[in-house]
Amino acid sequence: MDAASLSHRQALWASVADGFYVGSRDGTFLGYVDRRADGLWRGFDSASRPVGDYDDHHRAMAAVTGAADSDVSSLADGEHEEGTA
Repeated sequence: MDAASLSHRQALWASVADGFYVGSRDGTFLGYVDRRADGLWRGFDSASRPVGDYDDHHRAMAAVTGAADSDVSSLADGEHEEGTA
């Protein structure tokens, strides 16, 4: 999948609890964003690996979406997910 295709498909973010958002695109789970006790927002990818800490949830969502786009681009370029053939 090329970058142009990714940019036309918008991520959908839903607030499922106070300070907790989940993201998806076309029914595929992208990851989630959680507000920490210190006020920072931590983004996680679809495998619950931390993506980073951000000052606001919009930046965290953008980072998680970008990480998902990067993963899809890598797979489209012929790389395989760990543990698959």
